[in-house]
Amino acid sequence: MRRIATGLAAILCVTVAGGCARSSLRIDGGDEGAGASAGTGGTGGTAGTGGTAGTGGTAGTGGTGVNPTTCVLGVPVDAVEVIDEPGRDGNTSSLVVTDVGDPAVGLPSAVVLQAVVSDHSAPNDIMALPIRFDPVAYPGGMGIFQNPSAVVTNTWSYAQMALSDSPQPAIAFSWNAASQGVQFRTTDEWASQPGPVVHVWATNATPRGMAAGAGAASMGGGYSGEGFGLGWNDQYPDTLMVAAVLSDDGMVTAGPHPILGPDPIPDCSSPAITWSGETYLIATSVHDCGSPGPLCAAPRVVVSRFRPASGDAWDDSGIDFVSAIAPHNGIARLSTPTIASWQGRSAVAWMEAADTDDAPRTVRIVGLSADGQPIGAPQVVATDAHPTSPIRLSASRLGWVVLWAEDGDSTLPEDEPGWSSVMGHQLDDDLQPMGPPFTMDATRFSSWGLAPAVGIDYPPALVMTWAARSRSSANTAAFVSRIECDSP
Repeated sequence: MRRIATGLAAILCVTVAGGCARSSLRIDGGDEGAGASAGTGGTGGTAGTGGTAGTGGTAGTGGTGVNPTTCVLGVPVDAVEVIDEPGRDGNTSSLVVTDVGDPAVGLPSAVVLQAVVSDHSAPNDIMALPIRFDPVAYPGGMGIFQNPSAVVTNTWSYAQMALSDSPQPAIAFSWNAASQGVQFRTTDEWASQPGPVVHVWATNATPRGMAAGAGAASMGGGYSGEGFGLGWNDQYPDTLMVAAVLSDDGMVTAGPHPILGPDPIPDCSSPAITWSGETYLIATSVHDCGSPGPLCAAPRVVVSRFRPASGDAWDDSGIDFVSAIAPHNGIARLSTPTIASWQGRSAVAWMEAADTDDAPRTVRIVGLSADGQPIGAPQVVATDAHPTSPIRLSASRLGWVVLWAEDGDSTLPEDEPGWSSVMGHQLDDDLQPMGPPFTMDATRFSSWGLAPAVGIDYPPALVMTWAARSRSSANTAAFVSRIECDSP
């Protein structure tokens, strides 16, 4: 199997109150959450408003190129219901790529999907499902060779996954085990051989973002080896957003450090995190900083970076403020941002709107340098979004793809595609549209996880997953579909 990386990682967490205090305005459908009923879009809320964008060159210049393919997405393939447990709901599904595929030799792409499965009266199971794509060999181009397997049981958690470069193929999971704190374990790439549980953090914390990248030596020396950047909402003694670097076996090697400052922030979003190729970048949106401090700016989308220890025999790692980005009209509220990286380029996207629940949302995106500085001015992706989900950003050879869910025709039965829609915009390296927006019809939308869309090479397509009303029962199920090239 030709992999783009030799391992996988995922972060699981329970849905508990945490992070920053939420305002009543929810402009992005809320944070992803476990066990959300159909149409709610999960738990959570909105946060923050913006400030001035940083300096830099023209948007999209000076990079290695995010879009070496001319594939313009636009041909939807019917969604397939892949996790539908009798009497239970499947929510917050997300994907990682285990093999991008190779059309030159007919090697199909492969992904792993996970979802949280619960009946809302008992602890959840985290289910994993390997899927391979082949437009010739499999009906509908998708092959499933085993039933979903439970990689974590007896937890009130949902999953976030990230691709790792560990020496051995593995999927790593971390979850909130209540009084036992945050836990970690790995399993093989087929999710059939779970490893031992590793303790990560003692407090009742809610992990909100994870990215695979470099590790950090516990006593300094910068980044080294493989590891993960992890952001979570720490519950004790106060509710703070913090970030740390983990080793590839789940041990904390740097941090945790407060992302926005040592005091709880009255009104902000959960953190989004990515490995830029040089460091971990963290994006949050802030409406009210409370006590002024050097790490927080409001109203802004705040981009921070994790600073590894210098190597002076003590842990002087920390969080550095990098930039603050303003909403277009200066008074808009901001959604939870989404951040992604590809081949040394990064970007952050968000939604903004007037301070009312029913106002249309403007979707904006700006490129970031490897150290988090904005590259040029933010670009407008859409001006009339009405989301029922958090915004998500995917980066791959297909370019940047911005996604969110909206209500469609609510006169339809909830189990009929078209009740909801997944909206997508494909952007090139300069963050300009590659083609018209695309839409995937869905049954009544429920939720999705951290990475609901990934790019694959064979067949060239964007693979997407979401949770929505099952077509065969009254439950919520996890779906998989893809958008293929409209032009080669």
